[in-house]
Amino acid sequence: MRNLIQKFKKTHSRSTPLTWILFVLFFISARFAQSHEIKKIDPSGIAIDSSGNIYIADSFNCLVWKINPKGVMSILAGSGAPGYINGKGTAASFSQPSNLAIDSAGSVYVIDKTLIRKIKSDGTVSTFAGTKFTELNSSFDLHTNHKIGLNEIRPMGIAVDASGNVFITDWSNGSQIRKISPAGVISSLPNRGNATEGNQTFCNTPLQSPVGIALDNAGNIYIADTWNGLIRKITNENEMSTLASSKKIIFVRSPSKGFEFAKTFGLPWGIALDSSKNIYVSDTSENIILKITPKGTLTTLAGKFRVRGMKNGKATSALFNMPKSIAVDTSGNIYVADAGNNLIRIINKSGVVKTLSASVTLAPNN
Repeated sequence: MRNLIQKFKKTHSRSTPLTWILFVLFFISARFAQSHEIKKIDPSGIAIDSSGNIYIADSFNCLVWKINPKGVMSILAGSGAPGYINGKGTAASFSQPSNLAIDSAGSVYVIDKTLIRKIKSDGTVSTFAGTKFTELNSSFDLHTNHKIGLNEIRPMGIAVDASGNVFITDWSNGSQIRKISPAGVISSLPNRGNATEGNQTFCNTPLQSPVGIALDNAGNIYIADTWNGLIRKITNENEMSTLASSKKIIFVRSPSKGFEFAKTFGLPWGIALDSSKNIYVSDTSENIILKITPKGTLTTLAGKFRVRGMKNGKATSALFNMPKSIAVDTSGNIYVADAGNNLIRIINKSGVVKTLSASVTLAPNN
């Protein structure tokens, strides 16, 4: 860049002030592009709004991306350097954005290590809940039940309801489901079921490191109970059960209970629902995407069981590599954050898997 300036001086020694102004603007834009050079995307979280905009939490690059319906990809927020700075667009910084959700007003809630960050539709970033990881008690351990303050959270999955309440799967204080009101008040939901549920063999098993969380229009909560290999449901009356349909068919790791039980989850990670109440689950260890119908039928929608790779195509001929977050658009297309391949994959309504393509602009979205 220094050589470019010297060359410009030699060839434009008698240039007008306007020419110099244009050159300075070019220089600034070039520096901006250099500072935001993106070699690969690390898509750990994905969400889609009602207008078809796609939002991606990019942990490696410390950015939140937006892809509009025309396929133009831009930086919604983040400087590209790790940090906890609030601000607008690229003036803000994230430490490790890992998952996200969108509310009805178009605000994006981002899990950023031990914080929940909020990005308004104009790109303004603020801290919604949590405590910076660097400010937590030194005895804080992500993998123990050490009792910490209720505001000190370790969020993994996130969802927002129509009233603006934020729900997270939380690995602090044991594995919990937290509800955060629009005012930022944190409360806890049940983390195990009712032992009197009859056929619910695993109903009293407490959550163990849950990740994905999704809501339906009735206010029911669906959870990918990752380390238990279960799909859990909390009703709007705060009752938890271990199920995959209204018939309470249980899907567990052990295949000892029959055919349906043989179709087990490994590490269910992301979870999403469509408008017909079908449940979609990304299994990050088995590299498959599963579908559970409202009647409880469990099928492999895409991917090959325990086969890792990158291949587009029809249904189970396609390959994934550590699929994580998952989202469904209003047309019923399924978007998968294929983390191991650093790609966003799409499963259309015909079951065909393709890779999302987008034209990237490094200018901020706002």
